[in-house]
Parts: sequence; structure tokens; C-alpha cells
Amino acid sequence: MNPPEEYYIEGTPYVPGSALPVLVWRGALAHCETEDDMKDVLEANGGWVKGIAAGSSELSIGRGPLDNASLGKLITVSRGDCMAIPAGISHCSSTATIDYRYVVLFPKGEPKWISIWCDDATTTEAYKKECLRVPMPVMDPLGGPEGFLVTKWKAIASST
Repeated sequence: MNPPEEYYIEGTPYVPGSALPVLVWRGALAHCETEDDMKDVLEANGGWVKGIAAGSSELSIGRGPLDNASLGKLITVSRGDCMAIPAGISHCSSTATIDYRYVVLFPKGEPKWISIWCDDATTTEAYKKECLRVPMPVMDPLGGPEGFLVTKWKAIASST
């Protein structure tokens, strides 16, 4: 399997950001015939991931609705791609095909997500502190306990 693409997203006045990169494994789940197959593959390695089950989408990553349009990144994902998005990184579909579907898995016992619009620096700073308390994954969604996500994210976390 090829290593994932890495996207480093800085914080903005309205998005906490993260020192950890967004990871995208292109086509890594293309062999999955159904959403259930995809869930089985991802659950076997602990979750914390988004798998693109059908169609395609242009995702806006790291930019809130009050941010300047030049901030963040646009990433196109399509069927079979797999993503890991660290806490503090906003993301939403900017455009999508009519058949776009994805599965999202989180580690057992972890909060699924918090959906907040940060509309001032105080809210953003409070949310950033909360994001730093989210536990580090113990499993890579595709490579298990010694996979790319685990080794990369732990190395970055230990150096910050």
C-alpha cells in the first residue's frame, strides 16, 4: 500500500487546527464491494476514519464559514479513498456527486464528534484546548498498531 497524502492545516481565527496532518489513502478501500465491507475493514483496525463508499466530493478542510475563502484546503476524494482527520480540523463537502456516500468510524468509547461554529477567538481557543485532550489513536485504520497514522501522529505529538 502506498503511504497516504499528508495535508497540514494551520488554525484560523475560527478553526483550531492541528499539528497532526489530515491523511488520505487513495484507493485503499477500492476492493470493498459494500459499505458493510468497508466498515469491517476499518473496524478491524480500530476506526477513527472516513471511508468514501461511493461517488466523489470536494472537501473544504480547515476553513470555517467565517474565514477568508483563501484559507484551508480543498481536497477531492472519491470511492475507495480513506481519510483520517485529526481533532480541530473543520471539514465539509463543498461539492459532491449525487451518489456521494461515506462511512465514518470512531474508536469504541471515544466521542463521535463535536460540531461547533467558532465565531470568536475565545470559542476557538477553548475548543483548541479541548481538541488537545482527545486521545491519540492506537491503531492505524489500514495498517494496525504499527501503521503510518500511529507512527506519524505519535512522532509529531511527542515533538510538540
